[in-house]
Amino acid sequence: MPVVEAVPLNAISLSEAQSEAKEKQCAFILLTDVSSFKTASAGKKLGGLFGKATGVDTGGAGKSEAKVDFKLFATGSTSAKLSSSESAKEEGDEASLTAALEREAASVVAAARP
Repeated sequence: MPVVEAVPLNAISLSEAQSEAKEKQCAFILLTDVSSFKTASAGKKLGGLFGKATGVDTGGAGKSEAKVDFKLFATGSTSAKLSSSESAKEEGDEASLTAALEREAASVVAAARP
């Protein structure tokens, strides 16, 4: 299993990221954007609260949905080795975003293998 170490870059453009990645001896640059994030509807959340208070099952508090778009570049290249997106729909905002990022990480590690 390859060892992957994340190194944060402070660049705001791909060309700046390329320079900074070379300085920090990074093999790849990963650009990630949270392209959409939908929280559970207020009605579902409210229904969940009332359901708990009254003992009536209202089907849960609802699910949040997160989508991330990402591109993986080899340092020194302007062509993306991987350009994709991942999404997740889970109970809770943090769980949805975490699941989408975990799926992104699996895709990136697979694409970065020699």
